[in-house]
Amino acid sequence: MTFHQLAFKNVTRNKRTYAAYFFSSMFSVMVFFVYAIFAFHPSLSNENLGNYVSLGMRFAESIIYVFSFFFVLYSMSTFLKSRKKEFGIFVIHGISNFQLKLLVFLENMMIGFGATVSGITAGLIFAKALLLIGENAIGLVGRLPFYFPWKAIIFTFIAFLTLFLFISLFTATILRGNKLIDLFTGSAKPKPEPKASIWLSLLAAVLLITGYVIALLVRKEGVFFAMIPVTIIVSIGTYFLFTQLSVSIISALKHNKKLYRHKTNMIALSNLAYRMQDNARIFFIVTIVSTVAFASIGTLVGLRSMMIDSMTSEKPYAFTYSSKKNNVQEMKHISLIEHELNKEKLEYKKLKMPAKNETSLRTGNEVTLVKQSIFNQYAKSENEETVLLKGNETIYLPYSKKGVDQFNKNEKITLKESNITLDPVKAITHSSFPLRRTSFNLLVVPDLIYNKMRNTEEENYYFFDVNRWQETRSIGNTLLKQITPSPDQAYSFSSLAVDIGKTNEGMSLMLFVGLFIGAVFFVAAGSFLYFRLYSDLDDDIRQYNAITKLGLTEKELTKVITTQLALLFFVPIIVATIHGAIALTALQHMFEYSLIKESTLVLGSFFLIQVFYFLFMRTRYIHHVKRALM
Repeated sequence: MTFHQLAFKNVTRNKRTYAAYFFSSMFSVMVFFVYAIFAFHPSLSNENLGNYVSLGMRFAESIIYVFSFFFVLYSMSTFLKSRKKEFGIFVIHGISNFQLKLLVFLENMMIGFGATVSGITAGLIFAKALLLIGENAIGLVGRLPFYFPWKAIIFTFIAFLTLFLFISLFTATILRGNKLIDLFTGSAKPKPEPKASIWLSLLAAVLLITGYVIALLVRKEGVFFAMIPVTIIVSIGTYFLFTQLSVSIISALKHNKKLYRHKTNMIALSNLAYRMQDNARIFFIVTIVSTVAFASIGTLVGLRSMMIDSMTSEKPYAFTYSSKKNNVQEMKHISLIEHELNKEKLEYKKLKMPAKNETSLRTGNEVTLVKQSIFNQYAKSENEETVLLKGNETIYLPYSKKGVDQFNKNEKITLKESNITLDPVKAITHSSFPLRRTSFNLLVVPDLIYNKMRNTEEENYYFFDVNRWQETRSIGNTLLKQITPSPDQAYSFSSLAVDIGKTNEGMSLMLFVGLFIGAVFFVAAGSFLYFRLYSDLDDDIRQYNAITKLGLTEKELTKVITTQLALLFFVPIIVATIHGAIALTALQHMFEYSLIKESTLVLGSFFLIQVFYFLFMRTRYIHHVKRALM
């Protein structure tokens, strides 16, 4: 047998150990390759959105590549620790330190090469399906046909082969030869009983509570300034939670004799403190990585909903057209809009509102003034109450509910250009009132006051109310080509469906990028747990074998294993879920928009995936243990 054949045999013989590493690496390569397919797609080079898509994909690739480096590096260190006894056998048979390093280098390169080729192959197999998903995700339906991505293949192959080459060289360089006795008995040495510092345990609780309280109490821009310090505080608190506080809690449970001596609790709790201490760093890494995935995806989903809700509430009309007095194309453009709507057989209602734009001297905000007679005209059409204003009285119609909070009837409103002071009477927020559904802060004033405002030019606003406005995007695109932007700003035209479509495309791109990055993080977090679980399998089998000889039944053994695995899988995810929920609540306070629905959807989805992953791993782990004990 040659040296290369020996390395190949070592890889194939350790399928169980290398399986998670191989498939997780392959998944990272596949996701990187998918982003490369989009980044190099010829259809995206000629479109404005395509430039953003390409930039977004390259940004995602850089994040995945950096994360993959640390992920692979950690995985290799875990595998080297689990193979100490195997290295001891090689040393007995006369392998030199250089040969041992060469063996590890060859094994790493074989796995890396296989993962890279497999990831690219899997990406090619599912390329068409992924392009179809991407088309819908980033709003380019029908514009991303399948192509042979040779640039993406070369780029991915070189990038990951370089990554595996560097890590293999680095791992082989730092690999140190241990004494023979240490290689054979390193994992069998008795461990000292885990002990925790009461002060560090209290510090963990104080840091976490402090971080949570600050995150929940700050509002608006305060959330942004508190983000970094809160993240640092919670991260440190999380580390001490797993290294100190968890051991203290387990020690307290062990002192409860009734609980400790109940059925198999003695076995579970006795081993749990050692597991928590051994896996503290893994739990910390998994928690932080999962929190990043939860918070980033939840934020992107929430921002998308917030922006679309904001646009639909502030601009409820399908089309809005404004025209100044010097606009000679006003009637031509209005006829074009009506013609396109009639051609598509869409029912609509046209509203015309003459108005004047002014600036509030107190706030500096723009306000739009409309005559009392116009207001009453539309009030009658909607069976709303008409108004009778006297002197300089005015009624405020805010375009959003937030505007009501800013309304103070005791403070007068002075108009900057006209130098007229108005006395606010009340704010009307009836959602059924047509003029309140514009995207303006409207002030209704007496006709006499309106006519006195000679320094302000009057504009005509046309609003087209279409019940099926979602179907007007194609009409909007057609009209935008015909009603081109005015060079002298004599008129303006906007389409609600087109504006929302563009916003949705941009946010969908961010969500598409974020989902894949989050998926890579979450798969990596699960893989970390898998590596730790199977690196300790031989030790666990020896321990369970000794316990079963004392009379532990198969049912009780299954219960003990299930309890220990459940803690291993769900403790970091539960902590990450709490962190993620606090982070999303803080963002909700910053944007003043409810993210409960989006938070529940994201956190619930990830938790459900973890449940399925746990059930799968539990079944396989129990199968391995029972087969070894037979």
